[in-house]
Amino acid sequence: MTNTLHRFGSRDSLRDDYIIFAMAARGINDQGAPPKLQTFLRLALRHHPINVGNAVKGGIFRASKALTPLAHWRRREFIAPEEVVESVDTCTTVSAVFDDPANLEAFLTELKAADLGISINIAALTDEARTCCQRAGITRHSVEYSLGFHGDLNRLPDRHVLELSTMCGHGMVAHNLAKKMLDWVKEGRRDPRQAATYLAKFCTCGIYNTTPPTSPNSAPAAFTIRPGPSASSRKRGWGSRNAVPAGRPVPQIPREARRGTGAAAVGTVAFAAATCVQRGGGRMRAVGGVGRLFRWGGILALGLVLVGITGGQAWAATVIRLGHVAFPGSLFDIVTTRYAKEVNEALKGRVEIKVFHSSQLGTDEQMIKGIKVGAPEMFIPSTIMSTVDQRYGVFEMPYIIVNRAHMKRVTEHAQVQKARFEGLPAKGIRLLGVWEHGFRHITNTVRPIVKPDDLKGIKLRVPGGIWRVKMFKAYGANPSPMPFAEVYSALQSGVMDAQENPFPQIWSAKFHEVQKYLSLTGHVYSPAYLVVGEEFWQKLPKDVQATIAKISWGMGDFARSEGERLDKELMAKLAPPMKANEVDKEAFIKASAAIYEEFGTQVAGAAELIKLFQSLR
Repeated sequence: MTNTLHRFGSRDSLRDDYIIFAMAARGINDQGAPPKLQTFLRLALRHHPINVGNAVKGGIFRASKALTPLAHWRRREFIAPEEVVESVDTCTTVSAVFDDPANLEAFLTELKAADLGISINIAALTDEARTCCQRAGITRHSVEYSLGFHGDLNRLPDRHVLELSTMCGHGMVAHNLAKKMLDWVKEGRRDPRQAATYLAKFCTCGIYNTTPPTSPNSAPAAFTIRPGPSASSRKRGWGSRNAVPAGRPVPQIPREARRGTGAAAVGTVAFAAATCVQRGGGRMRAVGGVGRLFRWGGILALGLVLVGITGGQAWAATVIRLGHVAFPGSLFDIVTTRYAKEVNEALKGRVEIKVFHSSQLGTDEQMIKGIKVGAPEMFIPSTIMSTVDQRYGVFEMPYIIVNRAHMKRVTEHAQVQKARFEGLPAKGIRLLGVWEHGFRHITNTVRPIVKPDDLKGIKLRVPGGIWRVKMFKAYGANPSPMPFAEVYSALQSGVMDAQENPFPQIWSAKFHEVQKYLSLTGHVYSPAYLVVGEEFWQKLPKDVQATIAKISWGMGDFARSEGERLDKELMAKLAPPMKANEVDKEAFIKASAAIYEEFGTQVAGAAELIKLFQSLR
């Protein structure tokens, strides 16, 4: 299989071009591929790619969904990364383009941990790609080399065009258009970035890099999506191709973790590194594609490719998929890893819990629906539980929980347990444990938040659930629910100004990279809940149920102690780089009175729960 003709140029000009592809082999690991490919893109977006794309529907520069040539000339400059993600609805090839090996290395490390079971290819200088893979703990599967140009070379474009774009295999980025852009830059009609972005509009797969060539000591600019050329984006220049969109995952059953007994296919990830033989040492960048060169009679031995292999492993244990939206390094990740280990050791050979982080099995909204039908079997929700039973909204009341000792008393109180447990099985869900999400704080890029009035006009991302929205509207903010996996991109692109989360979520999601201020509001303590699908639960043997239930409930103390530890540890890591400030909590409590009143009157039994919680302080 061949993917791309990669690039033509000097070794130095190739040092800032790293293209990584993900694909699924038809008939081998293509079942349920779209959510895996979306996860690939979503993880890539956390590590500052220059572009992401879908081989069928394009990348962030191709803003028209219809492949209409005339539309390319008049559409907006960028498409939001979320739109690219959402376009992945079939078994296709997706990709991400990086200009910094450190970012690629970080992405590979996270990608390895995700273990998606799909094929991965890397196009780059061989030694650069090898180094990134080694540091990420990955052993490459195979290597293919570009051998140079052969055939009727007179029919090739001139070297300056080839250094800019090696021609598009889909035939959309014509060499004459590339030459025209070169001429316009010389004439001052376009700057390099504008010319590169203009060419990128015709790239139908998103394998396009707009970063200018840099010296080995220069630092590449970070990935930014803005409606027009900013001071940082004007640094970007010439092109390279390859990318794919990231979108909202669909709760499908991954091949590597099928439910029930019997064989379970375990995906292995393979990597390939590639290089180009340089001819000429121009300053412009070259880009990938194949088709045109074959028409001209010139052939470049391709710079990349690899197939993914799946290995098989059989066991008799019942596989339980445990999904959550948090990233590696988060409190969710730490606690679920410990939990899975304890259950798997206690029920070895009978049950195996497999944890899927980073929204691999869907968003909160998708998993809370899917768990009722066993997709997945287990799930860690938090705020979203108030949509299942409105009484869970009591934890959305500002400052109702004062500390973790108070939370433990609330959790263990018989009346609280009755309110939490009763009614859920009839809705297809069973609560097994009350863990921790943590005390939430506000980050933003506008100004320090000291009192509620400081939130006026700020676009604030919140999780699903009506009471958080109501609370922040009362404070004067413009709150909008959004899936957690999309928050980093929304903050980075300016779609959102702010978000609110506990320290472990802020740190593991790297929000401190795209936020300036950390206001220590502690406005809500969010529990995390371990839930299981009721239908699935009833199929488990009674002794298995008893073991799982005991371990599940016992993890609450561990979760709270780890949450306290992380709060102390991460504060020093988050500020700086963010500027931290204390807040006027009395002003926030005063501004919250209307929310308490509305919740107490609208939800049956809510007023009694509020009084009970307050009495346990």
